[in-house]
Amino acid sequence: MGRLEVLYRKKGRGYTVSLVRRSDRPGLWLRWWDGSLRDGRGDYVWRCLDHEDELQARRECDQLAGLKLAGQLAAEKSDEISITALFSAYESAKTSRKKPDQAYRDRYRMKLWQRFLRDPSRPALSIDPDTVEAYADWRREQGVGDTTIGHEIVFLRGVLDWALTKRTPSGEPLLRFNPIAKVKRLRSRDPHVPVASPRDFAAVLRYSDRVDRQKLLRPLLILVHEHGWRLSAWCQLRASDLDLKPFEPAPGVVWPYGRIRKRSETDKKGKGAWVPLTPRSRKAAALLLRRSAAIGETYLFRAPRAKGHWQVQHALDLLHRAERLATDELRRGHLIGEDEEIRLGGFHALRRKWGSDRKGEPLVDVAEAGQWHPATLLQHYQKADPETTLRVTLRARK
Repeated sequence: MGRLEVLYRKKGRGYTVSLVRRSDRPGLWLRWWDGSLRDGRGDYVWRCLDHEDELQARRECDQLAGLKLAGQLAAEKSDEISITALFSAYESAKTSRKKPDQAYRDRYRMKLWQRFLRDPSRPALSIDPDTVEAYADWRREQGVGDTTIGHEIVFLRGVLDWALTKRTPSGEPLLRFNPIAKVKRLRSRDPHVPVASPRDFAAVLRYSDRVDRQKLLRPLLILVHEHGWRLSAWCQLRASDLDLKPFEPAPGVVWPYGRIRKRSETDKKGKGAWVPLTPRSRKAAALLLRRSAAIGETYLFRAPRAKGHWQVQHALDLLHRAERLATDELRRGHLIGEDEEIRLGGFHALRRKWGSDRKGEPLVDVAEAGQWHPATLLQHYQKADPETTLRVTLRARK
């Protein structure tokens, strides 16, 4: 397809009709998105106009947009609002006001549900518990865990609950009831949540630079491994949050490798703190400063194609690519079996590993360094291991 010249655009709730001129074909064209095409993945629909009158073409664009709006309003009036129209209304009213990370997750989950449901005109009230169960099976086939699926189901349930309070121009609610109000949230069936292994961490770290053009994944992995913070906090790290000079927090106490700050706006409980760097995390911080070329309040993990910082999903995508590459390379070198794979378990698995590695330290100090609030939450992350269990069992009573 050649270049497009957009001459006019009519936007509405959940649709956009554009008047364009194509460099590869003559005439004026109308273009709009149809989510039901390509097995639910969606595609653009083109309509060639048989004239060159731009004023008349704009009127036709307005008429087509009016027909789409009329169809949506009629569906709402008959209490048969489509899931696409409902998502559009929710995005305008709620998602657009959320933080960037939360808004990104909302839009990602909307796309997942629309891809599964396929028909964009499907009424929202047609979604029932059987539909939710089929969605869960569909996501399990993609290798997604029940905890993640549970979050996606809770999101849809929240959108439907919101529709009960949203009124149409006539004063009626968008939905009369929530068809999945009693569907329970899925949780992981595996009681042994993944904890990153040293072998998998070393393998992913080795191939991290080959999957990231910015080459920021490597220092990110090291920092998470050394400090155990949540991924969302690392993505919002700024250059001014690093202090690589020795620091004296109290008389007679020196942090020789510098310090790093977690800002209150990146913490779930709104608590910020400076914590000391380790020798390895100091090297990673210095590498990160060189590779990102950031100073002052600039984000260290800048988005590759947009303003702002990395999104959590971008970091996860890079991690999954590094895991696949490490698996392929180690299998090719016969260092692991054909049925084995390198799977770190996500960045949160490194957070669990960090907490488990420090079981013998005072709980309050470990919680402060790893930024767990409250401190008792840390106990849910720490996992027993055979060596520690044996040492506790054999320890003599005083």
